[in-house]
Amino acid sequence: MKKILAFLLAAMLLSVVGCAAQTQSDAQPAAAEPAADTSQPTQDSVSAADGDTVTIGYYLPLSGANATDSPYYLNAINPAIKKINAEGGLNGKQIVTASYDTTSSTEEAAKVATKLVTVDKISICISSPMSSEVLASSKTLNDAGVFTMVMGISSALLDPESFEYGFRGSFNTDNTIPACLNMIDTLGAKSVAILFSQGDASITNATQFRDQSTELGYDCTAFETFDLGEMDYSAQCINIVSTNPDCVFLAVEGDYMGTCVKQLRQYGFEGTIISREELSIPQQEVAGDAMNGYAFPSLYVSWPSLEEAKPNVNEQMYSYLESY
Repeated sequence: MKKILAFLLAAMLLSVVGCAAQTQSDAQPAAAEPAADTSQPTQDSVSAADGDTVTIGYYLPLSGANATDSPYYLNAINPAIKKINAEGGLNGKQIVTASYDTTSSTEEAAKVATKLVTVDKISICISSPMSSEVLASSKTLNDAGVFTMVMGISSALLDPESFEYGFRGSFNTDNTIPACLNMIDTLGAKSVAILFSQGDASITNATQFRDQSTELGYDCTAFETFDLGEMDYSAQCINIVSTNPDCVFLAVEGDYMGTCVKQLRQYGFEGTIISREELSIPQQEVAGDAMNGYAFPSLYVSWPSLEEAKPNVNEQMYSYLESY
């Protein structure tokens, strides 16, 4: 499913990049001093050289605890930009890129956002998929009037008053809670345990799910959490299994999903595991056979087949598959 997100990211870039540049042309960059940092552009970055180019910036966790899925995003971004340039560019201007590695750090995300605005002079930005990194950088981008395609899925990211220039091509995670509760009802479950990380979006989702499930009469048998970067959930899993829930709800970042699923199975949980979002291909490989009985809603539009996708998305999907 992360490949689906990569397809859609490229399609979003192809379809909205023109109007984004027009919006930015009337915006004045914020007159702020660059934050002191040692960030360096990634190898595929190119700085804007003159008036014949327009710069798109992006910042991703290419290293650190949340780096697993970033290659999918790069695989979508780079061919889409190449295609636009081959077809004449953006309003007659060639696109160049400025990109940075956040190192899975909110502090670094804030620093590179400042650099993208004040040094690289970007017109459009593609954000990190990590909600905490978007929250740390959104004010800088919005104050500069930078049209930003947001990949984070937390409902807290796109406040119209504080992030006027933010745009997202998916549902937010608030929309998944009713779907997950419907799954529980369909299963005939009466009790649920919750395992969540200390990421901002995960805390919000876990709390919402607990409150809403309790209101509907389900028994929340356990409410277990772990710190970001932690990979041993044995204590949490043992506590969850000891309460004998009918199912477990996961509210964790993508890079932790496979390990959470695997350890729940290792410690004896045999029921359905329900997650707020899909399990990416690398995380499926981590989970292995433990992912049998794993259910999730999708935040992104998907199609039964490539042929049924919209034409621009269909073209990008085939291009992606041929390349990767």
